[in-house]
Amino acid sequence: MRALIVYDSVYGNTEKIARAIAEAIIPSNEVRVLEAGEASPSELESTDLFIVDSPTHAGRPTPPVQDFLSKSLSFKVFQPHNYS
Repeated sequence: MRALIVYDSVYGNTEKIARAIAEAIIPSNEVRVLEAGEASPSELESTDLFIVDSPTHAGRPTPPVQDFLSKSLSFKVFQPHNYS
């Protein structure tokens, strides 16, 4: 399984959590950890598991994470899988 973790971190704590999640799933999977500002929506095309990690400000993800998610939704990469 190919996993992508996209995160944003203001003080470094959320980055530590994103990397800890990656370490927990690495043994049997390929995992990429990218900062939201560096990630491209096209990277989701080859991803089986997508995790978003962000601190919240006023109850919302940070602007870089919001921007990435907004671009990803318009890129139309979220398509249902056929699990049969």
